[in-house]
Amino acid sequence: MTKDKWQNELQMIKNNRFIDRLTNYGSRVALQIGTKSYCYQELMTLAAEQAKAFESTSEIIWIETEDPLAFTISFLAVQLSGNFPMIGGNDQEIELQSLQITRTPFFIGLTSGTTGGAKVYYRDWKSWETGFKHIHQLFNFEQLEMIMTSSPLTTSLGLHTLCLALYLGKTFMKIDDVAILKMVDVPTTLFTVPTFLLKQIDMLTVSPHLKSVIFGGGQLSVHMLAQLRPKLKTVELIEFYGSSETSFISFQSLKHGKTDLSVGHLFPEVKIAIDNHHTLTVKSPYLFGGYLSSTKSSQPKQWVVDDLVAYESGRLYLLGRQSDMIDHAGNKVSPHDIEDIAKAYCQACVAFGVADPLYGQAIALLMVDPSHKSVLQKHLAQALPKYKWPQIYLRTEHIPLTKEMKLSRTQLATAYEKGEFDAF
Repeated sequence: MTKDKWQNELQMIKNNRFIDRLTNYGSRVALQIGTKSYCYQELMTLAAEQAKAFESTSEIIWIETEDPLAFTISFLAVQLSGNFPMIGGNDQEIELQSLQITRTPFFIGLTSGTTGGAKVYYRDWKSWETGFKHIHQLFNFEQLEMIMTSSPLTTSLGLHTLCLALYLGKTFMKIDDVAILKMVDVPTTLFTVPTFLLKQIDMLTVSPHLKSVIFGGGQLSVHMLAQLRPKLKTVELIEFYGSSETSFISFQSLKHGKTDLSVGHLFPEVKIAIDNHHTLTVKSPYLFGGYLSSTKSSQPKQWVVDDLVAYESGRLYLLGRQSDMIDHAGNKVSPHDIEDIAKAYCQACVAFGVADPLYGQAIALLMVDPSHKSVLQKHLAQALPKYKWPQIYLRTEHIPLTKEMKLSRTQLATAYEKGEFDAF
């Protein structure tokens, strides 16, 4: 491409700080797709060509593709055209025409729906840019050449990793198989969730060029870390805690192991308040722009998180989710109390509430490869008060996860109501 043509393409770029930054990286490799690479100049040219197809501006354009190249080009093209990209699965049945835009977003997203129905939200550019600057310093990203993720780009973690890589002028790569990790030949970090590596742990071998793995999307347990550590001896392991609405809340290095329930120290500029019921309120520059609805949308100054937490000696501890609590006969039951006992009698287990006309919610216990039900029931009876005993015992070959590789007790309850699990 001639210099003049490249400059003409740049004229299409509007007042967008993210896009402007990408144009400065020129011949650096932006995307690695299998054996083929695309430099930043190629990427911006492809996006500019696609942007010409949009006839209107200030409209929501839903990006549904999971293909990394097509997704990235579409995301950039929608922004170049003056429209607003929306990410998320098309199974949510969101009516775009009903969404009223009251300000200019960086993108519009869908929450994962692990605590109920998915919600449509704003994310502005400044909130992510502020976080990107801190991540670059805290996690020593100056040395890196490549940033990977295993999360779908239509999720908050996946898109966050893509935009972070592009913002820093690094090479981005989306992976679906851990086998890629042993072939890494440049300094690299991986953003992932623990279940991605654990599901393929027998095949997990990593290159010495994999410098760090950053876990998000769900709490990493002490047991999970013990399984992963032998496979990642030379890799720096980091865990962060946050959500679509809050972005980063806390983080911790796992170099010296992990304290049970701990999610580390507060991320820079994050302020928190915790009430007597362990409800967490977050105030930070990384908050989202609010939910969209057909009637109104407001910019939150702080956010009440669904999780129950404690804060001691400068560390945040995750006690559970409010939405996970089972409302059984007027009692609030933590599923973790049941799971801590039941896990000795199966490969994996999850307790959750299901609708019940007498108790409000009955307690269901779903197990993988369960054994000795009578012994388990005796142990539960000895360790827990009667109102915490499960009324429903179920078996499954594996615990279903969302496409973001998260556990959703709400979705498990729906699956139970559809008869997808066998009684045990």
